[in-house]
Amino acid sequence: MLRKAIAITFISFIGIFSAAQQTLAQFTLGAAYEIRDENPENGFGLRLEKGIFSDLPLIDLGVRAHFSFFNETTDITFDDVEVSTEVDAYDYGLALLGGVNIGIVKPYVGLGVGSERFEANPQFTENNFYWNGFGVQKLRCFHS
Repeated sequence: MLRKAIAITFISFIGIFSAAQQTLAQFTLGAAYEIRDENPENGFGLRLEKGIFSDLPLIDLGVRAHFSFFNETTDITFDDVEVSTEVDAYDYGLALLGGVNIGIVKPYVGLGVGSERFEANPQFTENNFYWNGFGVQKLRCFHS
């Protein structure tokens, strides 16, 4: 229950902060409560995006940085002895984005690199490097 309260407070703070940042219109900031299939399963994520070459008429180019943190307390049994341990996972990376503005539709693709650090305290640490590609379809909203 405490984890959900912290998540709601964190997301509310980021929402207020990003609304204030929108007046600057230089960076896009996003936050999320993330759920995944592997342990640890729950965490928080931050995304920071900046457009580059904004003078191009139909094409949007940008760069995106992301950071995610997952945490869980797990019980592990060794030779009939149960030990409670904290499991942390950190995921961070950078991606280049390219999109096209077609009315209210804005499809874009990206290519990025990242790293994940997995720690099961106190003894086990693992680092992984990865690359990713993605495509997304956005609907743009116009404000008057």
